[in-house]
Amino acid sequence: MDGEENLKARMEAVLPQENVALVKKVGAFADRLNIGIYLVGGIVRDIILGVTGSDLDIVVEGNGLFFARYLSEAFSARLSIYERFRTASVYFQEGLKIDVASARTEVYPYPAALPIVKNGSLKQDLFRRDFTINAMALGINQSNFGRLIDFFSGKFDLEQKSIRVLHKKSFLEDPTRIIRAVRFEQRYKFTIEPQTLYLAYQAINNKMIEELSSARLKEELVLLIEEADPAPSLERLVDLGIWEQIFPETSFTEEIKSFFREATVVLKEMRIFFPKIDKLLYYLIRAC
Repeated sequence: MDGEENLKARMEAVLPQENVALVKKVGAFADRLNIGIYLVGGIVRDIILGVTGSDLDIVVEGNGLFFARYLSEAFSARLSIYERFRTASVYFQEGLKIDVASARTEVYPYPAALPIVKNGSLKQDLFRRDFTINAMALGINQSNFGRLIDFFSGKFDLEQKSIRVLHKKSFLEDPTRIIRAVRFEQRYKFTIEPQTLYLAYQAINNKMIEELSSARLKEELVLLIEEADPAPSLERLVDLGIWEQIFPETSFTEEIKSFFREATVVLKEMRIFFPKIDKLLYYLIRAC
């Protein structure tokens, strides 16, 4: 773990000023309650990469729902609570949102199932995540603001441009991670490292994708299609043998490939005049 590196300056350079100000206020509130609190997941990855766009996700060492309620009252913010997963979303008046979770561990009762959530440590919380590049945290208490917590060499994998799972059962527990691996691989021009690719093929050959509920599969596919250019990711699904399991009666033809490539170009031009146009809706209309 690179526990000595501090990314405070990089955080302040990459994130919008209003996000940094809000994160500092949240950290100060946590200090009042003597609670350890961290930015986690995609936001940490993107700060290191120098890109913006990821949600503000925080993990609390302790009762995350209590802290979310505390923030809601302190900021007069709207609150949504998801008891099953011990998470909450706090919607601030400035239009910002923070997702709050208790540090937790997960147990999968059977492959492709939704997990059973239990209280855990920060390290356990990071270990349950999909890939090492998404398993880092940044301290936001005043005493350790910007300190990188990297138990699993996620920063090294970012530098090596590698997609790596944290354990060998990762794709069996959650097969949507295979699609997510493809999405990140194509978005960042990374490579799924050999052992992770081997584990993905094992899950694909065991038809683990077919064990997913239609709702979970749809959610992951929508995220993939909403990428800036989904065509390479869709082609990668074909290469891995996933497409035929998801769409057994539909071949990935040159016509489908051309549709997504042409639609992406036109959509980019349309967004100059209609910046809020919904991408998925646009694809559906164009396909009709």
